[in-house]
Amino acid sequence: MSTNSSKKQMTKKTFFLDENINMCVEEAMQKAKKGLKEKPDEMALGYICFNFVADDGGKLLLCAQRLGIETTVEILTKRFPNLKVWDERPKREK
Repeated sequence: MSTNSSKKQMTKKTFFLDENINMCVEEAMQKAKKGLKEKPDEMALGYICFNFVADDGGKLLLCAQRLGIETTVEILTKRFPNLKVWDERPKREK
């Protein structure tokens, strides 16, 4: 997942899952990856978690801040296809 800082702080998580739960997790991860520009597992898991907390505005805002603007916009436009998003930031010269 991207962060707003230039240096990413990464955390490793390890889970032991029962076979049936693992199948469910794998299916959810594959579904989450559809339509995402970047498809690593951490992006899919971030998408799933983002959607899980989407009903709680405070937690959603915290997640959005931690994910960064690009990832947040990508997730929101996938979840809400009719949402119109535009970027008004000044263009950087190369």
